[in-house]
Amino acid sequence: MVVYVINKYGRPLMPCSPAKARHLLRDGKAKVKKRTPFTIQLKYGSSGYTQDLNLGIDPGSKKVGTAVRRSGTKEIFYSSEITLRTDITKKLKQRSSYRKTRRNRKTRYRPPRFLNRTRSEGWLPPSVQSKINSTKKEIDYILSILPITRISFEYSKFDIHRLTNKFVRGFWYQLGDMYGYESTKAYVLERDNYKCQSCKGKSKDKKLEVHHIIYRRNGGTNKPSNLLTLCSTCHDLVHKDQLILTKYQLKACVNTIDATQVSIISKRIWEYLLSLKPDYILAKTYGYSTKVKRRLLKIKKSHTLDAVAISYGRNKKYRKGLRKPRIIDNFYNKICTSKGDYQQTKGRHSEKQIPTDKIQGFRKFDLVKYLGKIYSIKGRRSTGYVELMDQTVKNLNLRPIPKFDNLTRLQARNSWIIFPNTIQNI
Repeated sequence: MVVYVINKYGRPLMPCSPAKARHLLRDGKAKVKKRTPFTIQLKYGSSGYTQDLNLGIDPGSKKVGTAVRRSGTKEIFYSSEITLRTDITKKLKQRSSYRKTRRNRKTRYRPPRFLNRTRSEGWLPPSVQSKINSTKKEIDYILSILPITRISFEYSKFDIHRLTNKFVRGFWYQLGDMYGYESTKAYVLERDNYKCQSCKGKSKDKKLEVHHIIYRRNGGTNKPSNLLTLCSTCHDLVHKDQLILTKYQLKACVNTIDATQVSIISKRIWEYLLSLKPDYILAKTYGYSTKVKRRLLKIKKSHTLDAVAISYGRNKKYRKGLRKPRIIDNFYNKICTSKGDYQQTKGRHSEKQIPTDKIQGFRKFDLVKYLGKIYSIKGRRSTGYVELMDQTVKNLNLRPIPKFDNLTRLQARNSWIIFPNTIQNI
């Protein structure tokens, strides 16, 4: 474990040992800047001696891995795994439904308005923009506590057409499966020979409809591989759960949402890193190169360990059998959360008040200590009981149920939950 150090002007220096940090704090030569990760700031001028540190970044749609390694060594000064938010789309849909019902109640006679909102240049969906902002935030934080000299970034760009159809070649990239058809529905109907794929015409219902094999609310798309021709009778039975299409659920289309988001995130983060180019050496790497390094170093696959492999850059030293560390003890698991709870009431007529302030000195997502272990508060009860969660972001259902009296508050809630001093096995 190391303690991160910044000088009196806020610039990062090489980290020190906990023993040296204690001496500096005891002698009044430094002050505590941040508790997690533990960072001190010097009160006197220093020589500013630094070494070459490489930052490896492994972007993702659900998690992001980072690692900082000293050049030519196996020493890892910092590593983290950030769990990004995936609930923004759900919350936006919920907010939209609330707004629609409110408009229906309050302004039911107001004429509708359309096209009254404009999007700025470079606009992205909030779900993707949040992941980009979180990745940038972690990069900026690492650059603020460690004197990074080189940044290695894994650039990911997926061929979505090839993911959905591995046999696509040449000019078919431009034409596609639906070339010559007016709409997706027309293509699906002709593909299925204008026949219900469930009853094969036995219901005598001539009205044909297109059915989603995986529903939109469950992540399904409008791609032809996720659509099926059904007659109106069978379609109604399917939605009433009286008819199960188990035979066709195996033909569900490939989910390309994550691949699409990673491609967008990689492009935007690389553009952001280019703006830092005068101060840092940039290196772009790719997934196949990371795979080779990971095998040569004999480490497992995870976002953090991929970042460790990425931090080796194009240096050939890893080919000479550079020993890997057994564990990484400067590892931090970070979970992105919302800034606060804005819903004030529950119930059909808002009859139940939801407490958003402190209850006995505790708020939601506060970092606490219970029976020698570090948890985060997931739920509170006015009766004095509390629900805790760990790095898996799931209710632990501890027995007996923890009470506020048995908790020690370590850190106030923030937009990120940081579980410190976690050991990452390799």
